[in-house]
Amino acid sequence: MSMSWNIVNNTGEAFAAVEPRIRTKISKLEKHLAHFPSKSVHLHIAINRNQRRKTYIIALNLRMPSNVLHAQKASSSMVKAVDEAVNVLHRQLGRVMSAYRREPDRKRAARRQDGRREIAFAESPLPPGQGPQRAEDLVASVLRDNFRRALQLVEEQIKDYAADHTIPKRAVDARDVVGRAAQTVLQHPSLRPENMTLERWFLSLSVHQVRRAIRNYIKDEDKTVPLELEVEPRGAFALVEEHENGDSIEDAVWEKLDPAEVSESDFIPDPEVEQPDSQADRQGILDAIRAMARSWPKAERDIFEMHFLQGFETGELGLLLGLKATAVERALVRIKERMRSILSSLARS
Repeated sequence: MSMSWNIVNNTGEAFAAVEPRIRTKISKLEKHLAHFPSKSVHLHIAINRNQRRKTYIIALNLRMPSNVLHAQKASSSMVKAVDEAVNVLHRQLGRVMSAYRREPDRKRAARRQDGRREIAFAESPLPPGQGPQRAEDLVASVLRDNFRRALQLVEEQIKDYAADHTIPKRAVDARDVVGRAAQTVLQHPSLRPENMTLERWFLSLSVHQVRRAIRNYIKDEDKTVPLELEVEPRGAFALVEEHENGDSIEDAVWEKLDPAEVSESDFIPDPEVEQPDSQADRQGILDAIRAMARSWPKAERDIFEMHFLQGFETGELGLLLGLKATAVERALVRIKERMRSILSSLARS
């Protein structure tokens, strides 16, 4: 199995003879990427030229299942610039691998399955004009892959507050909320916390935006805002609110979020994928836990959904929900005790 890569040459110079040397340099990254599904990885290499300084500027943008990493270096030698950029990217990869340890089982299983095969970058880059042409295209692909997950998270929040009669069912447009989060990610990439993957940042922003939209709706109706929605935004979320201007979502954002074309292979059963009966059993257990969680405090329902089902870390939940890390940890202890009790009851029934 091979991972794709492409070169976008913005210099007007011919570099065909150098491509094999670039291929040798980027092979250094393969060790860290070996356990990811090959189709979920792509390396975009942009070559630019600073005429005044007579240097080549090499930008590497690596798309992984949940993130896009960026490294850039400049040198009078293009090969040297590539080598230095690869070294920076290699160090980044070493630091971020831990972010994937808490991914849902389905993703880890996919990586293990692909990891049984020898995976490397393709011998040659994609032909000119094929593949992503800008770093933003890679970011958009991560958002597109996670659009439905973000939409589900947002809809769960709306459903939760509607069930409590805090807001009407259609008071907030879930699709608009997710689109606004995507627009923020695309237009303000520097706002993303360094320790948060692109996927997690997009999902976090979606939840932040829907809670904000619900709070604003309640205020506009001159009703009492629930305490958990009165929490002042912290860190990156406070910066997001400073940068937003309330403009409508641009058409270009929706174009980037359009789902990829469906191919015939999407309808062919994969023997490695969990079978429907097993999926139904798991969904039944999840539905039972969610039903009983209706009586839990709102913060604990959110922590259950985002920690156990989406893989959010304690610190990320604290930042998003405006809670101290110790408060999140205590809530997790209570939730685990309740889950053990629920699972025990289900096993006896």
